[in-house]
Amino acid sequence: MTCIARGNPQPKVTWTFTSAAGQQPLERFAQQTIPLAAPHRYKSVLRLSKVWLNDSGIYQCNIDNGLEQDQVDFNLTINCVPDPPDVISYGGCYTVTLSISKPNRTGGLPIRKYSIMFNDSIEFVNASSSRDDVNYTIYHLTPLTQYNYSVKAFNDMAESLPYMNSTSAIGILGQIIGHHVQLVECNEVQFNFTLGGSLADEYHITYFSTQEPSKYKVVLENSVTLENLAEVQNYTIEIRARNVCGSSDPYSFTVETPECPVTTSSSSSSPPVWIWIVIVIVAVAVIVLVVVVCVYKRKQRLKNNTRSKKTRE
Repeated sequence: MTCIARGNPQPKVTWTFTSAAGQQPLERFAQQTIPLAAPHRYKSVLRLSKVWLNDSGIYQCNIDNGLEQDQVDFNLTINCVPDPPDVISYGGCYTVTLSISKPNRTGGLPIRKYSIMFNDSIEFVNASSSRDDVNYTIYHLTPLTQYNYSVKAFNDMAESLPYMNSTSAIGILGQIIGHHVQLVECNEVQFNFTLGGSLADEYHITYFSTQEPSKYKVVLENSVTLENLAEVQNYTIEIRARNVCGSSDPYSFTVETPECPVTTSSSSSSPPVWIWIVIVIVAVAVIVLVVVVCVYKRKQRLKNNTRSKKTRE
């Protein structure tokens, strides 16, 4: 920015800068005032380098030669390239949805659109003026295949660097192809199973016997423990895998719980504590009773002896 001043005596030229946050210092910018060939004319230059958005504002050239003052304003607006957008991908049933969020720093200008490079094809999506995020869905994808994608944000000045990542779609579930029973007890069964095809979000377990109603359990892993079962029962266990595309065909097998072992106490085992307490109390009572009886009998003998002596006298 250049400011031409004319005056005699020579005017003093100063620069000030006011941003949206108030008046700011100018130490990091170069200032120079030089005389021109014409008499009493001077040129002052303010050179800005490595500027950023917060350098936008009003730059004022102030002239004062002691006799008169003047000023000129430069209203500077700085725009920059936006940051890359934030993107979260969601795998759906043969689809992928990209949730694109507005960059934290938009370069001082509104984001107008996004470019999406997916599987070597490019699409443009307009940004929303009322929301900070835009959803874009790609259809007819191959399940469990990694797809690379990149997304750029555009303002009126330029495009951002790309946000790059990879994602995959989810397909219809395969079937449960086998199981392995790990533990069978009278009231507990542990087993695991194997799923073929696309990954499942959860597994629905139904189990019942001829004497018990159906019970239901949802698990997230392919290792299951069923508890509180009845002994000597033939249980039918049915498994269905589920994801966003639906559920698999049921896979079922049966398992029989054994009889619970009967626990018997050994003859050599010690009696409970409360029995010992009763025994001690009874023993103490007997001892006290014996002592009382003995004292009583002694008193009776002494009394009888005293009476006999009086009778003889």
